[in-house]
Amino acid sequence: MMNFRFTPSRFIPKTAIALFILVLASLELLAQDQVLQGRPDVVDANTPVELDPPFVSEAAGISISPPAGGKMIRRGGNGDELVRFINETDKWSLVVSRIVLSEGVPLVTADAAAASRNPSLIGFVDTAIQQMPSDTPGKLLRFDLIPVAGLESALLASRFSVGVEKRLQQQAIVRRTDRFYFIISLTTAAGKGDVEIDPRIGAATRVFREVIDSIQVLDQDAIRSDQEDRLIRTRSLLINLATTKLQSVLINEQWLRLQVDGKDVGYSYIVEEPANDLPRRGQPANANTDRVLGLRIGVRSRSYLSPGESVDAESWMWISNDRKQEAFSNQVVSVDPTGKKNFALELGRSTKRLRPVADKFADDQGNKGVTSKEQYTLEVWSTGSRAALPPIKRDLPPWYLPQAVGHLLPRLLPINEPRTYMFATYLTDNREVITRYIDVLPATEVSLGGTKRIAIPVQDKLGLEGTVTTHYVSLDRKYLGSINPASKVTILATDANTLEQLWKDADLTRPAEVNETP
Repeated sequence: MMNFRFTPSRFIPKTAIALFILVLASLELLAQDQVLQGRPDVVDANTPVELDPPFVSEAAGISISPPAGGKMIRRGGNGDELVRFINETDKWSLVVSRIVLSEGVPLVTADAAAASRNPSLIGFVDTAIQQMPSDTPGKLLRFDLIPVAGLESALLASRFSVGVEKRLQQQAIVRRTDRFYFIISLTTAAGKGDVEIDPRIGAATRVFREVIDSIQVLDQDAIRSDQEDRLIRTRSLLINLATTKLQSVLINEQWLRLQVDGKDVGYSYIVEEPANDLPRRGQPANANTDRVLGLRIGVRSRSYLSPGESVDAESWMWISNDRKQEAFSNQVVSVDPTGKKNFALELGRSTKRLRPVADKFADDQGNKGVTSKEQYTLEVWSTGSRAALPPIKRDLPPWYLPQAVGHLLPRLLPINEPRTYMFATYLTDNREVITRYIDVLPATEVSLGGTKRIAIPVQDKLGLEGTVTTHYVSLDRKYLGSINPASKVTILATDANTLEQLWKDADLTRPAEVNETP
């Protein structure tokens, strides 16, 4: 084992500590479930290690083959954990994560004295080792610096306790750049005796070595080039979204059918109108007349996704005509088969404004001037019958897509020729700002609701590897419907009479006014 100098905890960057909570999260989950009684401990020195076909993430830039027989649990959105493999019979888990740091750090600390004065010099691995013995708790068994997939990397192994049981976690920390790391963690069983002769540790070490040897780091130059091309078109589109364009596509009333695998499971009623703000409870209709006039969209939905359960949702989205101010609300009430109700309320706003910033350098007289810098931020507050979630605040890129504009997007896009775009959008399910990819395809014949027609397909996916939802727009920019083959969800434009025939208790009224203190 290599010698290692521990760094005092007061010098560990807060960002690194937060990120290593992710690395140890698998241990916490395993401790709660009291799993990992063994395996893959059946591998002896003469048994070939079996791996499943590789998991490939073009977005993260990695390919890796897990041990055979695991169940894949793929994470969505832009989270740090890319994928988790679990074998509930043999009781092992493999977690693959990608860490992107706000500031670069080296793999290991090169100069402890310098690092004590400058936390950015503290190594990524140093922080991991500092956390392992105290948080696991456990015993560090191994620390080696070796190349993985041609990149500078470190291998760590720690034995720790979960109740009376011993566990082994092996980690590979792969440095792509000082800001970009992969962490691969395999957790299995371990004996209580000498680690050098424990057959389970030896077997798990062989398996982990084969997994690490399977890693390939993918070239992402083509992805970056495609994203840059998309952003050029996106910025041009956003610049040309004038007030008249937004107002011209509004439709007073719309009705939608929600189907799963061809079966009607719910509906939506939508209103779109010019407005100064969200409709807030206790305020007159023309309140906040000092605001720039904009538009708002209200959606009332009801779905029955399983027997005895229903979900009612009401949403409002408002955007100013200059798109510098946004407000939105989402309220959901669900009823389980016992009749118990749960509610969740989300309120959000984004604001784009100029703020004064002092110049970085002073003039010859030592005076610093003041310039203006654009600040674009999103704030979201969430509460519910179970708990209130911490508020979130995010800085936004120029290609952020407000909720109301995102709703109208298929009708706003140029449809005269195929084009691709990339936006940033807030996703309630993830409580995070993620990437949204849009591809406008050539006109084609499509069957929607049993009717064939010529339509423009607009492919829409969240994240580079998200499932594709295809929206269909008529040649005169009318929304026709959407299909997601992966979830078997279809949404069809319809009318009030059809919904009232399908659902005798259909509530086709405007969403309620926003109540910020439910």
